[in-house]
Amino acid sequence: MPDPGDERCLPALAAALRSLLLPGAGAAERALAAFAEPQGLDFAAFLEPSGLGFAPRGVWMRERGAPRGDELRLPPRWLEAFAEGRVVSAPAGEVSPPELKPLRLFGAPALLAAPARGDGLVGVLLFAAFGQRFTWSEGHAHAASALAAALAAALVRIDETAAVLDHLPQRIAWKDSRLRYRGANRAFARAAGLTGAQLAGRSDRELVLRPELCDGGDVARRHEREVLQSGRPQIARIEATQVAAGREQWLAVSRIPLTGGDGKPSGVIVVSEDITDRLQAAAMLRHAERTGAVARLASAMSADLQNPLTEIENLATDERIRSAARNAGDLVRQLAAFARRQLADPIDVAPASLIARMGSLLARVLGDGLALDLPVEGLRSAVRVDPRQLELLVVAVVRHIRSYMPQGSKLSIDVAPQTLGIERSLGFGLPAGEYVRIRFLAYPVESGGADMSEALRARLVLAQTIARHGGGALRLNRDNESGFRAASDSLAIEVVLPRVFSIPRVLDSTPAPDTRGVESLLILDDDLHLRGAVAAALRQLGYTVHIAEHLEEALALQRQTRPPLALALISSELSAGTAEAARALQKAQPELRVLVLSRHAGGEGVVVSGSFEALAARVRQALDTRPG
Repeated sequence: MPDPGDERCLPALAAALRSLLLPGAGAAERALAAFAEPQGLDFAAFLEPSGLGFAPRGVWMRERGAPRGDELRLPPRWLEAFAEGRVVSAPAGEVSPPELKPLRLFGAPALLAAPARGDGLVGVLLFAAFGQRFTWSEGHAHAASALAAALAAALVRIDETAAVLDHLPQRIAWKDSRLRYRGANRAFARAAGLTGAQLAGRSDRELVLRPELCDGGDVARRHEREVLQSGRPQIARIEATQVAAGREQWLAVSRIPLTGGDGKPSGVIVVSEDITDRLQAAAMLRHAERTGAVARLASAMSADLQNPLTEIENLATDERIRSAARNAGDLVRQLAAFARRQLADPIDVAPASLIARMGSLLARVLGDGLALDLPVEGLRSAVRVDPRQLELLVVAVVRHIRSYMPQGSKLSIDVAPQTLGIERSLGFGLPAGEYVRIRFLAYPVESGGADMSEALRARLVLAQTIARHGGGALRLNRDNESGFRAASDSLAIEVVLPRVFSIPRVLDSTPAPDTRGVESLLILDDDLHLRGAVAAALRQLGYTVHIAEHLEEALALQRQTRPPLALALISSELSAGTAEAARALQKAQPELRVLVLSRHAGGEGVVVSGSFEALAARVRQALDTRPG
């Protein structure tokens, strides 16, 4: 053993200090081992204040049996010496058994304790040697003081780094070269459902990790081994995993090599971030852009088709041609409605109540000689959907079924909550979970079925599209593309939508009309401020608005505008004459609708000074009315 003043403990101190500079976990244990083992010591620990005593932060022992994680008590006389900044040393047998017992040490060891001070006592470095002839030198005391201060500073830096990592939302874990966990931040530990102590030293094969970590599988381990072998990081790999109720979760996972003192990879850092919401938002944005393009196309098609269909219906003498023109006109108006209502407004509604309120409308859709059985209105199972879109879905399905129902048939609509298991959910192409089922059952229908016309296909595709946008699906019970089940004289269509467990909103029995639109309008008024205010109000509702001060300017705009103008709003006080302007515009475009604007109450046409809401409602009403 070194004599007093012996400097042979300085190399051990230097090795301990160098070990503190190495990256990775276990810095305190490495430093304690680097100093204590060459000196022939049996036990070393760095203690931090905890409660009424001290807790081991780092422990090294030559043999098993030393305490771990227990709160230790130091003798009061030691604390007095620490307050003065003095190192306490005691040869073997000097510390009494009552003082050793709170230290969880037994026998008669030689003890050395050096304080680490900051604003107060921040830690104690404790050494023990079990040997009757062991003595402490002055070099031991100086080295212990230096090592205690270095350990305290290093642990403060480690704690600061850990605190920063714990505040990050990303899930971060680091592993050694054998892919055993060395540590993790709070977000990773919470997601894993484990504590840091349960993670430390274990591999993924020894743990049962939650699937949302997107880690622990053979694919993840293969990626981690590739990073260790190549030394090249994998940055923001997009990986998917299935979590509760079959829901898919997307993560951006980065794997970064952790290099040791020799510059070679000694471990790997895994950083994962949940980007499901971000990807869903991007998908919704792309869907909105596509829907907007389809809406503009639908608006242009409805404007181009409405006029020839109206002429066919008015001029045809064969009732079959007139009926076909009316059906085609209905489809055109559905296109216009889709263009006008492209922005969905989903709320929690009870489908049973909504369908029950549609009784009179559905009865008109079915016509005379067909019975209708509606669901019980009191059923409160809710879905999150735009009520107008759900109404459009129901009407589209009923109109589709009506084409196969002879006189005397009955259509029954029932609504019920339904749990879709794995097998049944595959039939709908949906994840397993809780849904609300809307079933349309018609009986009897014409046996064998009939080929669906393009109009019927369009209605059914529209209903399927609405169901998918609501997170659900539509299924038609049939054997092949053209015929329904020949073994039965009934036809069933099922729509399932994801169920939400909330109180559905009570729908107004007389909902406010939708005044939005995408049609092209013309405002002809020589009052600059008035036409500007009306144009601004209508543009906020989605319309394309052209303004003109004189009739000549209006006629020029009419010739240039594509798609064609749908409605002209003409001032009742136009200097060129309201009736003359209307005749001139309709001469160039016979199907053009005209609405007169009045600046004063009691005048001809719509009073602009009343309210823009009333004006918007009249505009929408005029657009929805057939021209002529």
